[in-house]
Amino acid sequence: MKKLITLLVCLLPFSAFAEEEKKSFFGADLDVSIGVSSDYIFRGYNQNGGHLAVSGGAEASGRVGVVEVFGGVWASQVDYDDDTTYEYDLYGGGSIAITDNIYIEGIFTRYAYDGTVLSDVDEVEGTLSVYGLYGNYAVNINNTDEDFYKFGYKLDIDLGAIDLLKDVTLGIEYGKSWNAEEYQAVTLEKQVGNFIVGGNIGTKAQAINITYEF
Repeated sequence: MKKLITLLVCLLPFSAFAEEEKKSFFGADLDVSIGVSSDYIFRGYNQNGGHLAVSGGAEASGRVGVVEVFGGVWASQVDYDDDTTYEYDLYGGGSIAITDNIYIEGIFTRYAYDGTVLSDVDEVEGTLSVYGLYGNYAVNINNTDEDFYKFGYKLDIDLGAIDLLKDVTLGIEYGKSWNAEEYQAVTLEKQVGNFIVGGNIGTKAQAINITYEF
């Protein structure tokens, strides 16, 4: 827990850059966020034993030709009934917008953990999104038998006459892992100023969360 707090505190100087009008960090766009959730859900399953989870991250992005490149760090509390207390992810990737509503994306992520039980995982994943309908496939590059796929749909809702239904994103998703674990979930997110309020109602886990974006 102390290490996670230290990591989150280290994000605070970056938030000062993110507060600048252009949100620039050494020439790249910078996004910093801190959040709290009733549980950390990853690929449909609880990661913090049903307990409150604090998280935070920073991401830098920029354009290289037709490719939007990005990289960042993200961390959260976890509870796997062992000596692991937090996860931190290092990632980088790129996306290409074919049209305003069609894009492809590739990401490399290292999932790292404190404690002595879990080994770090290096993963590559790809996503294709077409008018809100998306498919995603991910695989552990150190053990290609460990893979995951998901399909879903996201719908942006903006009914100007009803404030409650402005800047809302509704999602549905199905996912399945190499070990035959599968889930279905409905997600809902609403932007309120710099805050994002969301909920996840799934067959394996449920949570509500709030994130502040600097």
